Amino acid sequence: MKKENETPLANQPPSEPQPPAKGAEKKKKEKKVKEKPKETDIIFLPVLVEFSFAFSAVILAIVFFAVVGVSVLTGATLLDIVLRTSVTILVIGSLLILITRQISQDVLNDAILEKKEKEEEQRQPQQAQSEMMQTEQPPPLQAQPEQTQPEQNQYDEFAGTDNFEELGNHLSTEAQ
Repeated sequence: MKKENETPLANQPPSEPQPPAKGAEKKKKEKKVKEKPKETDIIFLPVLVEFSFAFSAVILAIVFFAVVGVSVLTGATLLDIVLRTSVTILVIGSLLILITRQISQDVLNDAILEKKEKEEEQRQPQQAQSEMMQTEQPPPLQAQPEQTQPEQNQYDEFAGTDNFEELGNHLSTEAQ
């Protein structure tokens, strides 16, 4: 039985693709755009620190395979192999971490010390230049008065005066 509303697929024109939702386009674009790290964000470790990290990892791998190999050759059970390997990696790994940490800390302290020395070297020429500029300045054109501070006994008579107008009037007449 054929329904009246049905049409064969061959007679239908191809359907137009639906545009994706607006939110989906934004998400796709956001995923495509990746932020590249800035040059100042990239940190390069010194060769000695990199070597100590790599050396620690290699030593741990060698110790792991040696302990597992010796345990298998001696006929140890699986539980014994796991326990031996775990304890060995824990102990050797802890020692290597301490050694690597000490090396890293010493390298960091040296880098900080060098930075401080460079800053001091930069400050010294700047300070020397500023001192030379101060010594090269000509003396002021106006002559300074001989006595810049008044004598204390000159104003003793007005010590108990609460009226500033009287004091001002007296000082202005003296100045004239």
